Amino acid sequence: MSTNSSEIDDKNALQVYISFVEMTDRSVARRGRINALFITLNSAVISLESFHHAPSNSHALHYIAFGFGIALALVWMALVRYYGNLIRQKLEIVVQMEKDLPFKPYTKLGENREMTENHLRRLCIDFLLPGVFLILYFARFLEHQNWIH
Repeated sequence: MSTNSSEIDDKNALQVYISFVEMTDRSVARRGRINALFITLNSAVISLESFHHAPSNSHALHYIAFGFGIALALVWMALVRYYGNLIRQKLEIVVQMEKDLPFKPYTKLGENREMTENHLRRLCIDFLLPGVFLILYFARFLEHQNWIH
């Protein structure tokens, strides 16, 4: 009877593992969709602000665009950080769960130096993109103030 109980526990543990890996994969996909959304929104704000030819005494649209763009970039940075931490924590749990399994794909993936370096590059890009837009907004603001030409 104990063998049967152990067998059920192993099946349940495997189901929990599978469910958790799927949740982690969905978080990774969600982070990708969020990045695509923010790239689109920031590109639209930059484009609209760049093509707007208001009279020289009408600065309101530019300031609204700069403020909105800076807010977008800062929210994007916060979400990138949040999802990065969430995914890292989920992967740590997956690796912990794998200790009781006969196969350890995520553990082996983490041990693969090339995969780890690719992941670190992806994180750098995730943080770099909002920063680039933030710098762009500040540069456009300074240019609009005639501080840079």
